[in-house]
Amino acid sequence: MKTRRARRLNQSRAAEQIGVSIAMISRIEAGEGLHVASVLPILRWLDTGGNSRG
Repeated sequence: MKTRRARRLNQSRAAEQIGVSIAMISRIEAGEGLHVASVLPILRWLDTGGNSRG
């Protein structure tokens, strides 16, 4: 959440950039866990500064 907020993105925009659902972003931020299929796109997004979907 810190990274998303630092980039001034709402959950919807972050989800769009990462290529996951808004629900997934919400669950991650709530500490409910992470699906293996979502790990790679999220890591790519963090590495690219949120500028592309990788």
